[in-house]
Amino acid sequence: MTDSGISTKRRFYANPPVVEAIARFSFSAPMKWDVTTPGVLFERVKHLYPAQPEVRNTFQAGITTDQTEGQPSTASFAFNASPQEMLFHNSSRDKLALIGPVTLSVHGVPPYEGWEPLEGRLLEVFELIKDLLPEGGLISQCSIRYINRIELPATVKNLDDYLTLSFSLPATLPQDRTSFFNRIELLYPEGDASLALTWASVVAPENHSAFVLDLDLTSPLGERMNLESGIRKLRMLKERETVAFEGLILDRLREEFGEVGE
Repeated sequence: MTDSGISTKRRFYANPPVVEAIARFSFSAPMKWDVTTPGVLFERVKHLYPAQPEVRNTFQAGITTDQTEGQPSTASFAFNASPQEMLFHNSSRDKLALIGPVTLSVHGVPPYEGWEPLEGRLLEVFELIKDLLPEGGLISQCSIRYINRIELPATVKNLDDYLTLSFSLPATLPQDRTSFFNRIELLYPEGDASLALTWASVVAPENHSAFVLDLDLTSPLGERMNLESGIRKLRMLKERETVAFEGLILDRLREEFGEVGE
């Protein structure tokens, strides 16, 4: 039980709605990265992720403003490259690891492997690369993310039978929703974690409707944790994800997932 009295009991499902589960460590100091680093990393992890690795380069667009005295300001776009990351995966591509200079994450896609194997893969890769990290591999942040996709027959019009989430629209607006996107960011009272919750409709098969429940939990950035403390923080986030997810759904939806014993 949590302090609020909400059960932290984990439930298990024959058909869990998870389309991607992610566990991540951010490092307190960046790994030294040069042209040899991707090969070094592959040698460390290829017994776990033997498929040919992929380079991930991302870019972020921003707007800059130039101001000259006596002249109107002008805006221009700037593109900043994020640090290179390497994506490692197994032959079936259902288990992945993403390693960059400042982060390590492991990803699981269907069939969902369960939390313990996901956490185990994160810790295993961390141990394999720890000696490449400065400061003995101190961790500045932990995060977990569960992206769930839920499909229901199109005949289901009232989601209140399936979810504790609900819409509240004034009577002056049309009530027949064709799509929706809701996102809210929440800080836990203890100040030790935040939750970004996204609830949105997505494209569905014929005669169905579908939506995602995306729960992204993060510990505060800037801490300097050893691995033992990082594990405790990670498990705390998982416990809160369990409470959040189970608090969002009702038994009618659990029936859709096929709840089973432990």
